[in-house]
Amino acid sequence: MSHPARWLPKPPLLLAVAAVIAAGAYFVGRTTPPSPNIQAGMELFSVLPDEILSVTFRNEELQLTARRADPGQAFAVRVEYQDGRPPVQCIFNADLNGQLNALARIMAKSAMTEDVYLKTFTTRLGSVELGDRMVAEPPSRQEYRATPDLGRVAVALDGTVAETATPPQVFLKLAAGCPSGGQAPPD
Repeated sequence: MSHPARWLPKPPLLLAVAAVIAAGAYFVGRTTPPSPNIQAGMELFSVLPDEILSVTFRNEELQLTARRADPGQAFAVRVEYQDGRPPVQCIFNADLNGQLNALARIMAKSAMTEDVYLKTFTTRLGSVELGDRMVAEPPSRQEYRATPDLGRVAVALDGTVAETATPPQVFLKLAAGCPSGGQAPPD
């Protein structure tokens, strides 16, 4: 019969295991960022409008993709419909027909939980992805929702949800697609 004390780990081994567990707990805690303290008037997202080279707007009905090669140029726009209609294309001016500034800067009105975001802001306005000249960074994506009366708008971005000052008309105008129906793309 063997002695039970022989099978117990030695004190240096116990210290090493404890150190590994403590270091793991420290780094796990460090990689989970705290929720930001969102206050009214706080800037949630900002990029210079002239630096935006691509805008993709999606909702249940369409995808609008606007691209330009250089700042200050007009946007070439392509609209693809979810219902099978043929795509159309058109040109939006350099400020995306008046919508670019509203998309380039998101200001908070108030913080909220994700539960409030999903239950109070039940009307999906769409998602927006902005691409700028920073090729190494992926496009920024924001999900917008509104209250049923379109009186209030909220955004989800980078794990944060907040009511925003962005007017719902921005998304309604993008959802309208090309003015005058646009043109079919060339074959």
